[in-house]
Amino acid sequence: EVDTPAGKQAPELRMHTPDQMTTPEKLPSAGPVFPLPAGLNRFAFTGQWGIDWELYTDAEVAMQASIGNWGNSWHPSTEQNQFRRANNKPYEERQHILRLRGQDAMRVIILPYHKGDRPNPFTVEKRNGQTLIRGNMMTIALTEHGYSREIFKAVGMHKSLTAFGTEPVQEQDMRIAGGPTEVVLDEKGGTLTVSGAAGERTVVLPKGWKLAANDAVRKVGAEWIVKYDGGTPLALTIELTL
Repeated sequence: EVDTPAGKQAPELRMHTPDQMTTPEKLPSAGPVFPLPAGLNRFAFTGQWGIDWELYTDAEVAMQASIGNWGNSWHPSTEQNQFRRANNKPYEERQHILRLRGQDAMRVIILPYHKGDRPNPFTVEKRNGQTLIRGNMMTIALTEHGYSREIFKAVGMHKSLTAFGTEPVQEQDMRIAGGPTEVVLDEKGGTLTVSGAAGERTVVLPKGWKLAANDAVRKVGAEWIVKYDGGTPLALTIELTL
């Protein structure tokens, strides 16, 4: 069963049969269509292997959804034998199929975790244009243009800020603008990695941190300007000054 905004859904199981001489081919099933309101909608799936996961849809307008199923029982003999040894049963691969229908852009977020071990607490919510994901000792703030992450460990805090494109992204006392870039900091030091198209990146670091000396780096006021020539990602060291 799949937990959905419309309650539990158990799609009809269908098995594709490759031997069409004796049994007709079966196509995937399609369950009843149900509405999804605008905003976040949660689906909870049970995995076949080592993970379970939750899936969230996010759209500004209402959508529709349906869940189906399809499986197969054929594979070359080598893989079938490997499967039998690993799982103590004949080979079968089966999957649920989530279909979404909407009239505007939509985002899908997949959050996996160890099978049967859902983090506690584990919350997903929209706030001030961000999607906030909290689980155990980690917080992720996801936006259209990038994301930030904080992990609290016994030995200290690990945090990062990532920009997907040229639009600025900011989280508290860190900021990135100009192109795909990632800042990663922990209790000992950090790294700045630049990729994507050539050009300048503008980076603001928290108080007490600086970029190590490099020909590609200059400082203008509170901002670090990084010249990137494109090609291989550029990795720079971030140092503590305290």
